[in-house]
Amino acid sequence: GTYAITASATDSLGNSSPVSAALSLTIDTTSPTVDIIDVTPDPRSGGVPAIAIQFNEAIGNFTLGNLSLTRNGQGVALTNATLTSPDNVTWTLGNLVDSTNQVGSYSLLLRGSASTLITDRAGNLLLSNATEAWQVTSSAPTAATGTATPAIDFRGGRAGIRLRGTSRPEVLRGTNDRDVLEAFGNNDRLLGRGGVDRLLGGVNNDNLRGENGNDRLEGGDGNDRLDGGNNRDLLLGGNGNDALRGGSGDDILVGGAGQDRLTGGRGVDMFTFNTVTEGTDQITDFTSEDLIDLRGIFAQPAFAGTSPLSRFNQFVQLVQVGSNTEIRIDADGSGSGTTFNTLASLTNLSVGAIGAANFVIA
Repeated sequence: GTYAITASATDSLGNSSPVSAALSLTIDTTSPTVDIIDVTPDPRSGGVPAIAIQFNEAIGNFTLGNLSLTRNGQGVALTNATLTSPDNVTWTLGNLVDSTNQVGSYSLLLRGSASTLITDRAGNLLLSNATEAWQVTSSAPTAATGTATPAIDFRGGRAGIRLRGTSRPEVLRGTNDRDVLEAFGNNDRLLGRGGVDRLLGGVNNDNLRGENGNDRLEGGDGNDRLDGGNNRDLLLGGNGNDALRGGSGDDILVGGAGQDRLTGGRGVDMFTFNTVTEGTDQITDFTSEDLIDLRGIFAQPAFAGTSPLSRFNQFVQLVQVGSNTEIRIDADGSGSGTTFNTLASLTNLSVGAIGAANFVIA
């Protein structure tokens, strides 16, 4: 329980000091608990990229040796698996695809007992087990990295108008032709209408809407809002904490510098990151069909390797944090550092729902 401790002192003449402020003392004798998050989909085709393991409090002494994996009752080695955690509460058992790709009935067991020595901060032992079972009905091809979506075609249509704003807040409207709309020095609103348009934000907080046609939207400086609308669009947030929404179509979203909020919308969308220091973006609707484009980062010599898949396994971490999955990249590639920077958090997505096939490396 929790106790409140106070103190006072009395001298030889009987003078008493004021009672001290209460000191709260909690005595924890309760064992921690654990749950292995459900594997989805189940049944499934192909291996599981990663599995999330959730404790009710921070624990220590948890290693791969506390886990056992079986297929059809026979042990499967976790030789290449990884075990990571951002807070010692939520853990990610990763790099599992090759170990779980064969057809069969799988079971993962985390054994809790006095001999496992998994404890909370008060030293209470984990005494309960946790298990998760799933079925693999067909093997998938050996894991491979993803392929980028085709480049967006910005050609076609008649040349339209070119509008440039002033220092006042304005609304710039395009036509159904190929227009160029450019904000200037205030909080402007740009509406592309139809056609293949290019919309350029300025130095303040602008609102850009492509609407119809294959559009290119560039936020520039400030905290901008970009909405591609229909068709295929390229959205470039630029500097600032921007909100990008692709809309309909297979869009490409580049948050740029800052803490950006990215929503792909319908279609197969690709989210592009060019440096490991852009800031942590939030991707609100990532699906198994969408892509993370890391070619700008992996073009650097520090991220070289024998194959795209080996480079993905070496330099990328997928970590379950609550209900989200974080994408982390080795900050200096093959350098001596061990820091991984968080590029993005995928909202309400289990770590088991994303893998190498969602990443464009080369």
